[in-house]
Amino acid sequence: MDKKIIREKLSWFRGIIISDATVIERALGWRLRTYFFPRTNQQASDFLYYIIETSHFSFDKKISLYEQIPYFKKLKQYSKIKNSLRFIQLLRNALAHWDLDEKMSNENEIVIYNPANFKGWGKAQRLKLNNETMKRFQEHERILLKVFGWERTLREKKEFSAKEQNL
Repeated sequence: MDKKIIREKLSWFRGIIISDATVIERALGWRLRTYFFPRTNQQASDFLYYIIETSHFSFDKKISLYEQIPYFKKLKQYSKIKNSLRFIQLLRNALAHWDLDEKMSNENEIVIYNPANFKGWGKAQRLKLNNETMKRFQEHERILLKVFGWERTLREKKEFSAKEQNL
């Protein structure tokens, strides 16, 4: 298997998943903003831009805040939303920080591993990136964009995907 193709496929996975996870993080931030400030005003804008969307308020902190709010805990889909958020976060973090395992990768499956756990002795944490992984990611993404009220983004993604298939 050509190493160049493997690296290109990893870049493709990274590009889509990290980019789309960023959109989900923004949607979550917006949802938190509208919970605390249902009406748009200067306080709401300040909360969003000076607290929620700062580098100090990571994706993990946004998810943790969401998980602590009693209103969200009472929602019928709470556990589904929480699981989807954590899945997206874990996958995004792995793609951002883990290394490619060229020896275990092939045309249909890219394998990455956590270098922090790799000491040469025990089993390294590994993740397989393939069509199934992408389907699971997209399923979680659809759930979250819909629940957070980002249907327009969801429609745009569907339209883009349809156009891409016609090329």
